[in-house]
Amino acid sequence: MAGRRPQRHRTVSSLSIAQVDDEATQRALDQVTAALQKLQASRDRDVKTVDLIVGQNRVRHGLGRTAMGYTITPTFLTIAWAHAIDVENPHPELEVWIDVVGSDQPGARVEIW
Repeated sequence: MAGRRPQRHRTVSSLSIAQVDDEATQRALDQVTAALQKLQASRDRDVKTVDLIVGQNRVRHGLGRTAMGYTITPTFLTIAWAHAIDVENPHPELEVWIDVVGSDQPGARVEIW
């Protein structure tokens, strides 16, 4: 089966806040709206193709900040496979440590955000 090429996620404005009559409440809502839009606009992602092995995997990213999360697209399906982020990483602004159990995943796509 032919697949489509993965596309980069786009930032979409999804925040809709109604106007209120109270001036103080409206100012607070405006501040929340501005903060959320700033967060949405600054979400960079780094996509890597890595050979994940059972155990600890250190995946370098170019975000310049601590990664907020990641997703893995495995190369093949196996029942006994799991992964988790290793929080003992002393340099989260440079790399993410991913612990893998079950089986290796050669050529897995890792998206770090």
